[in-house]
Amino acid sequence: MTHNKHQEVIQTTSLFSCQIKKVIKEITFLLPVKLISMKTIQKTISATQEIQLQSALRRFDKYIFATQTISHLEDEHPHLKKQREIN
Repeated sequence: MTHNKHQEVIQTTSLFSCQIKKVIKEITFLLPVKLISMKTIQKTISATQEIQLQSALRRFDKYIFATQTISHLEDEHPHLKKQREIN
């Protein structure tokens, strides 16, 4: 399950990256060439991708921590596991 969540994070980040690139391409067609350079666009894409990846990794870390906490509590209190299985 951890691997699947990791793959989901990667796919989501990749999808966001593609969407951002499309939007930036549309913006470059709308604005005069002198206002925006390709280097500026690339820097913006890179910075946005880095922010998205960091955010996705934080969510993934929280998911792992929550899973470990639940497992630890269930080990200490077996009746919690039975309740979770029923629900």
